[in-house]
Amino acid sequence: MFNTMLKNTFTLFSVQHLFPVLIVVILFILLFLYKEYLQTHLLWLPKALATITILQHFALFLYRVNSGIWDVSKHLPFYLCSVGVYLSSYVLWSRNKRVSLNTFFVLFFGALVAILFPEITDGWGYPHFRYFQFFLSHGLIIINFAYALFVFGYVSDFRYIDIYKNMIFVWVFAVASLIANLLTDGNYLWLSHSPEDSVIEYFGVYPNYIFTILFVAFPVGFNIFYIPFHYYRQNKKKVA
Repeated sequence: MFNTMLKNTFTLFSVQHLFPVLIVVILFILLFLYKEYLQTHLLWLPKALATITILQHFALFLYRVNSGIWDVSKHLPFYLCSVGVYLSSYVLWSRNKRVSLNTFFVLFFGALVAILFPEITDGWGYPHFRYFQFFLSHGLIIINFAYALFVFGYVSDFRYIDIYKNMIFVWVFAVASLIANLLTDGNYLWLSHSPEDSVIEYFGVYPNYIFTILFVAFPVGFNIFYIPFHYYRQNKKKVA
């Protein structure tokens, strides 16, 4: 699991990539199909998921410290998926609807992009610890929010205004990340310079991609992402 020979062995869209994605998709579908059952059974499950999500992130911290690679300029929680670990766990543990509605689009969308176009540091492939931890972490963010969406029933509470609330969250988080970069000489949210061999490059060169993502890609993506919720509410009104 910690074999150094596994470095740079991960291949995009290979079996080792698509298999964990398939598992996440299946779990997402199962949550939707069995949402009524889970509302009255396995009531311990949301807190168990939240606990596992936090523990796997703590395991990553221990791995980095033990490997001597932990760096204040790289490993503070100023990436969307890092904060997604904490907030998705908080939503499951506390059933905080407001936090879920105000952050769902950006954190769910961010984790989804991450597993579809994974950027595992040093390309650790199966069966390295970082391979398992990466897909477990991002997969759990998706599953946690899906649990809140379907089992907690928050899908019925989404309004178009929540898109704007998510945008405000993104912009505030970007400012916080920028401050962190200035204090640590880091590159959180890739606000300081362009990362190498990243999907970010499709949005333009630095610093153009910052404005493209924050003020074009996210707003457009959120609006598209909202369409199923809109039709869900419309159909629910017709049934009522």
